[in-house]
Amino acid sequence: MIYNRDASTSISASESENPSPPIVVSILSNKHQARVCNTALQSQYDSIKSMALNCLSAWLEPNPLPILQSIHAHQCSSNKDSTAKKISYGKAEPTEEEVHQMQPRKLAEYRKRCYQRTHGRRVRCRRNALYFANDNGDGDGDGGNAIDSILSFVASWLSSSSPSSLDEIMKIDGYWRKEYVITIGRIMNHIRDENARESKKESDDKDNGGGGVYIDDTTRGIIQSFFDKTGHQLTIEEIIDLGPGDVPNSNGNNDNDVGHLSNCIKNCLFITSLLLASNEVGSWGLKECWKDSRNEWETLASSGNHDAMAVAAECASAAAGVEGFVRSWIQSCMNPDNTSEDGAWRRLLSCDNREVRAGAASAMAKLGLADNSVASDEGELIALLEVAAGLLEDDGEDEENNDEASTNKMVSATFNSSSSGQQAPVERGVELLTYLSSKTSIKDEIAHGFALTQVHSYSSATTASEKTVLERLVELSEPKNKRIPGVSPAVAFSLATTFASLSVSIETLRNEAFAEKEITSEQFDQIQAMGKTEEEAKLEESKKEKDDSQAVSSRIKSMARHNVPRALVSLMEMGEGASSASDATLEQVVIAMMRFAGEASIRGAMIQQGCLSACINFMKNGELSETEKKIMRHGQHTIAKILVTTNPSLLNTSQCMGSIKPLILLVRDTDSSDLQRFEALLSLTNLASHSDSTKQRIISEKGIGALSYGMFSSHEMVRKAATEAMTNLVPHPKIMDHLREYDNLKVWVAFSCDFDEHFECARAALGCLAMVTQDRIISSEMCKMNLSKGL
Repeated sequence: MIYNRDASTSISASESENPSPPIVVSILSNKHQARVCNTALQSQYDSIKSMALNCLSAWLEPNPLPILQSIHAHQCSSNKDSTAKKISYGKAEPTEEEVHQMQPRKLAEYRKRCYQRTHGRRVRCRRNALYFANDNGDGDGDGGNAIDSILSFVASWLSSSSPSSLDEIMKIDGYWRKEYVITIGRIMNHIRDENARESKKESDDKDNGGGGVYIDDTTRGIIQSFFDKTGHQLTIEEIIDLGPGDVPNSNGNNDNDVGHLSNCIKNCLFITSLLLASNEVGSWGLKECWKDSRNEWETLASSGNHDAMAVAAECASAAAGVEGFVRSWIQSCMNPDNTSEDGAWRRLLSCDNREVRAGAASAMAKLGLADNSVASDEGELIALLEVAAGLLEDDGEDEENNDEASTNKMVSATFNSSSSGQQAPVERGVELLTYLSSKTSIKDEIAHGFALTQVHSYSSATTASEKTVLERLVELSEPKNKRIPGVSPAVAFSLATTFASLSVSIETLRNEAFAEKEITSEQFDQIQAMGKTEEEAKLEESKKEKDDSQAVSSRIKSMARHNVPRALVSLMEMGEGASSASDATLEQVVIAMMRFAGEASIRGAMIQQGCLSACINFMKNGELSETEKKIMRHGQHTIAKILVTTNPSLLNTSQCMGSIKPLILLVRDTDSSDLQRFEALLSLTNLASHSDSTKQRIISEKGIGALSYGMFSSHEMVRKAATEAMTNLVPHPKIMDHLREYDNLKVWVAFSCDFDEHFECARAALGCLAMVTQDRIISSEMCKMNLSKGL
């Protein structure tokens, strides 16, 4: 096992009950660790490559604890050890409540420590990435040696494949190819100096040759060194004097062709890594460093080697999603020669291998959506939807390839087990649907049962797919999918984003975008209309997509019938540690749930399919990032929306009691909106009317203080809801003690007297006073008050 000398935290081993002899641990230097990972990644054994990827992932992660916990849990499950202790830091982080209670000086010191720790982790990750990139086998090499050697290993591996047996090889080689591409992209992301980029961008934009994009010297040097080595590699070829009847090579290939193909694969893989990691860096590398990019890409696309063609298709798909020079570059590759019957693009789209077709189709779809004329043509959009549906379809290869060996191989990489060459067509299809789901016509098609219709070449008969696109998406979200053993992070994010897009209208998205602005969307439209003639305004209005609330409601009801809420729960509960859903995925999941909960008729179905319990169990404590706080707030708002109209007697005890704390936290949250607080208070009012146990839980969670805070809100509806919630807590002894205090009782009397301007709030306060006046102390205090002005 390798221990990092520069690790910011130390992890103690589990104590054994029986004494054992001391273990001597050799701590390797950073350079030695980089060399070990570099060597292991070029191993022929899958288990060694998996361990190297896990080690490198933890080494480059600012907080490696989730990865270590995931690996530890995987090892314990493999060894069937249920008594192993969980890996954790020596000192637990303070909870959010503890942070709020800190004195100003301690709070400042705590925040300073957090900043220093975060900065130190970021610096450590960049240093580790540089150690790895600079490794050349002897620990003292030029920048980019490890990246060059790994991609050379992959390229030589792929270029030597025999096209006759490519379907099986693609399934195996495609997995590691994708993992290496993603890993190298992460390394380059860590190497890039963001501080230098921000500080020098303005002064150096004119001198960096990157078209206004600043690339720091270290990143620039690694990229240039990589392509310089590739461009200056010599090939030694034996010259043979052949006779008239001699054949140059029995298999049709020669070493020079294989070497050139290997170099093309290596360059294309590196550019794909850069494009996936950073649009700016990838665009700069493609424009300034890959000199013969178009010819080399065409060489791969027309090579006839399925591995090489898959590399070209994957690069095209990544390039089509980047605006500017990169997209124009891939469009230039679609010249008439390449789109002809024997052209490179035609070969990719008609290739026998499904992964190659998927990458090419994804690139074509992205380019089509980038074209305004295509994006506004409903017929073209339906054609793109059919392409995406075709990529989601089951293929005969899937069942044949889903054998025990391939499954074990995909599961062998603990941290990176979710991606595989087998998944590529599905990933492309889901990715394409994410793009298409922003169009209203496509939303309606997907939600209401669009299915692929195939026309058989041997007859004019047509057959519809067994499952609709929506059913396929729900199937992909299942935790134990027969087609794919595990949902990759990319697929999970795309699925969550698609479901969130289907459940909202364009007008709602515009209002959400203007929520934190100084003007509303209506005011913005009025300002825009001032500079247009009446004809121009009518023409622009006619071009807008129509997506009213009734259409959204119909889509949500249809998705609820197809178990989309359950699919969202599955995405939220993907796993623990490193295999859990990312923050970006969780944010889209809870946003989708929140939008679903806005439809009152399906709230019962959401509870049955686990949405309420999932949101309750998701609540976190301790220090949270801004993104995590936002996710928590959306989850709490989802609970509030569900429970506004739900009969509490239909909930089980854990749901009824567990939902109270998130609702009270939402009321206390100073960053929550008035709508969120209002709906949380309505839900608390509903729960408080259920039983004495719910009243007790609300009060034990410091609900009296939270509700009192809501009574002084600047929004009238929030004040009314908070007053009604407090009223429903009567006659709990704690609320009676609260009202026996003269100052508190005086507030309630003031609220009840303000019936001219705030009638509903005054009515709620009077209802509370009517119930508590049976108490002798409260009645006595009220008799002392001068109520003549109020009456």
